[in-house]
Amino acid sequence: MTLVIKYDLAADTGERPLGAGTVFWTSQSIRLLHPDAPGLDDASTLANVPTTIEVRVSNQGRSSVTGVRVEAYIFRPGTAFTPSQAIVGPFTGVISGDIAGNSSGVAEYLLSTGPWLPSVLAEGHCCVCTNTWLDDGIEGAPLGQADPFQVTTNPHHGQRNINVVAMELKIIPGTPMAFRFNAINPNLKEEETFVLTVQEVRGSAAIGRAERALIRSGQWAEIKPLLARTRLRGLGFVGGEIEQPTTEARLHLKPGEAREMELLAYLNPREEVGSTRVFDIVQYSQRGVPVGGVRVLSLVVPDA
Repeated sequence: MTLVIKYDLAADTGERPLGAGTVFWTSQSIRLLHPDAPGLDDASTLANVPTTIEVRVSNQGRSSVTGVRVEAYIFRPGTAFTPSQAIVGPFTGVISGDIAGNSSGVAEYLLSTGPWLPSVLAEGHCCVCTNTWLDDGIEGAPLGQADPFQVTTNPHHGQRNINVVAMELKIIPGTPMAFRFNAINPNLKEEETFVLTVQEVRGSAAIGRAERALIRSGQWAEIKPLLARTRLRGLGFVGGEIEQPTTEARLHLKPGEAREMELLAYLNPREEVGSTRVFDIVQYSQRGVPVGGVRVLSLVVPDA
């Protein structure tokens, strides 16, 4: 395959499947453009602010290609995605002209009536999933309603977790931080069993470019994020038949089922202002292949 939506413009060679631990959900090939909100970063937008989704498609082949098509969908937080579960989409577009070998082109997704206008219902964390293909049918194809996005195994697919700013979830140290998400079976025809895991990300991998940009996009932009120095009191998720918080569980999901889960993180009462923690939720198939994931960030802020 020659077309790639890179998760990292420098490091991604187009080889799939991606290795364990690859942070594929902050793709540098996907950006939000919002001229009416210039202070926001390219992973954030505001409710009721016109927003364009820009996607960069790279051509890894030696020969030029033409007729490159793209589509994008917006989802609520989840661990797997199919077009049938989207909040909105598809936004479709074409990259004009040729993309030369070993180069890239940019497409802007525009509706016939204009760009995406996020609603109040979309406030908070969302996911953008994208797909690319060639018009002549030689490579790739548009997705059907039941076709899953397979970002870890298909170079034509990309994902970027975004933030529709307005929802400020204030965290009180000593009480559990709760984050709701959906564990999803992307297969609309068959039941499947998955393994859901969560772990805290520590060290330099916890606060990178994407995490700092997310903090700067909200009302606490002046706070300098610091790695938490105290031990977490507890971590796990609950939902469905899982009544006690656990960091790993097997989920049997019906065809197309989206099961609401809740991540609970018990922060230490001695957390200081600016203390930041990052949690990775990953859903695996029975064969151990990552199906999708969600990265959750907590930030301790001053008392009101």
